[in-house]
Amino acid sequence: MGFPAERFPIAAGLDASWTYGINLAAEQGLIFGRDVLFTYGPFGYLRSPVPIGSNLPKAIIFQLGLHLGLCALLLLIAAKKKRPHALVIWAFGFSAALALGLSYEYQVVGVAILLACAANHLFSSAWMLLASGALSTFLLFIRPGAGVLALATSAALLLFGWPAGRRWLWSAAYLSATGLVTTVLLVSFLRFGSIESLATWLRLSGELMRGFDVAMSVQGPREQSIFALVAAGAFLAPAIRATSQHARLCLAFSPAVFLCFKHTFVRQDVEHVFSIFFGFLLLLAASIYLFLDRARERWTAAVVMACVALLGAGLQVREGRFSTHQLSEVFSGQTGFRKLNDTLALRQQLAAFDRLSAQSLAEDALPPRWLELTGRESGSVMPFPTEISWCPANHLRCRLYPPLQAYSAYTGILDEWGASIFETIRAPDFVVAELVSIDGRNGWFDVPLTWRSLLAHYRLVDSEDGGRLLLVKRAKPVASRLVSLSRTRERVGQWIPLPSVERALIGAAPATRTWLIGAPRLKLTALGSWRKVLYKIKSVQLEVRYAGGVSARWRFAPSTAERGLLLSAVPRSDRDLADFFSGRAIQPVTHFRIVGPGTDSFQQEFELDWWADVASELEKEGPKE
Repeated sequence: MGFPAERFPIAAGLDASWTYGINLAAEQGLIFGRDVLFTYGPFGYLRSPVPIGSNLPKAIIFQLGLHLGLCALLLLIAAKKKRPHALVIWAFGFSAALALGLSYEYQVVGVAILLACAANHLFSSAWMLLASGALSTFLLFIRPGAGVLALATSAALLLFGWPAGRRWLWSAAYLSATGLVTTVLLVSFLRFGSIESLATWLRLSGELMRGFDVAMSVQGPREQSIFALVAAGAFLAPAIRATSQHARLCLAFSPAVFLCFKHTFVRQDVEHVFSIFFGFLLLLAASIYLFLDRARERWTAAVVMACVALLGAGLQVREGRFSTHQLSEVFSGQTGFRKLNDTLALRQQLAAFDRLSAQSLAEDALPPRWLELTGRESGSVMPFPTEISWCPANHLRCRLYPPLQAYSAYTGILDEWGASIFETIRAPDFVVAELVSIDGRNGWFDVPLTWRSLLAHYRLVDSEDGGRLLLVKRAKPVASRLVSLSRTRERVGQWIPLPSVERALIGAAPATRTWLIGAPRLKLTALGSWRKVLYKIKSVQLEVRYAGGVSARWRFAPSTAERGLLLSAVPRSDRDLADFFSGRAIQPVTHFRIVGPGTDSFQQEFELDWWADVASELEKEGPKE
């Protein structure tokens, strides 16, 4: 039923681009935290492999090995409990979770939690505890969020498990920690090269998690949240009887329920709701059933499974996503057999992938004159800000932007880290750029420090008519200085006029160009901080008014804006961006204000710093011929 066959063709598009990016990073041997960073870790390609180098064979071995390990673990549990029918109930719950769309990533988390539960409270086995600590930790390097969930649940299983004696508690904690430390040391040696590089990756991954609740939040239908909370309440209801086995396991799994809810409903798109929350909750309920000794508690667990399944299916019916065909394919095993056949006939599947890739990547073809120029220079090319698939589509010498895709630089620290590449020897020779983003944002505000660094270190070579730009590295960067203009206190929702830059121009050469940079410093209220921890912050938007009287509004990340937004001119299209890079004037901004539903989580008064970026006369370079 759950035979794994997670592999993907190389394709164009936002999600296909980051999938290709994490695979390319692994194939090129890039170090996460030094060269690249994303919500997936250095072994993320095992979750989402594409046919690059040895990535696909490694992923197949990992997925098959994990599946075989799951089968062996289930047989051991059934033999120990002497209740084969419990496997049937678990299989029913697992199948229902798959029918709801449970993602492979959370299937792996479910295996880690099942192993931790069996190791702690059924077998009391040293090797199982070591394996449990190792697998939960390894998940951290596949996707940090999933690893944190697995590790938190493993720790809770030690704390809330039924009494087995204090000596066993310390032994179990020691063995699990040994598995954790061993895995960390091995991965540090194999993928990071040093403990320092690992520590840097962990710190920057913490920045990703800190900024995600604000920068990536998406508001969905309220009824989805209501259905999910009712399902979580049904799952946790047995915890009322604090002395029962069922109650203790519910309490032990509560961190998983909370973190899964956060992961699902911070970015509340419909795929997350079904592929993560309801499916995973059902898998947890099925896993609990395996370990209960009393018949009454098993009946309660079965009722909980049924409630979660009915709530998930009911929500799918309400939203028109319920498919009897998918349900029958999963429960009949056809989906699993099809994946098995795909694995056995891997050569044919890869040939089909090649055909799909050729069709999809055709839309990412670059102009021939660009390819001729980059090829003649044997230059490295960075796709920016999101479409990494330009690289395979045009066989480029790809140099990845450190945060992979600009929208994922959720905080000013990550923006600054990403911008620093252009000041080093790792800077690409060329950058192919466009002004795109997600969730109603303007890419100009996603990574303002990166755009300023690009303007200083690169110049425009060519641009498509209203489309992509080709930038080339300057012989030397533009010399500029920041001049502090003022610090004011402003209010959310009020129009703020842009100040004059005349003070910054005193003593400057006539050919000097000056940009006005504003840095709003929004602070969360106490209630906003709790919202961020427990749920999410709704979108915050920046509205600008142009000299012609036209207004435009985009979402932005307050943490990134603290480092300074280039506000004197805000491009709205690739044509505007090309004009800006070539030094031609675009419509200036006269006023801006901060609005949006998320502003009620921030203090209504905020500090606003104004700077002028004053540059020396720009170097006169023509296009490379």
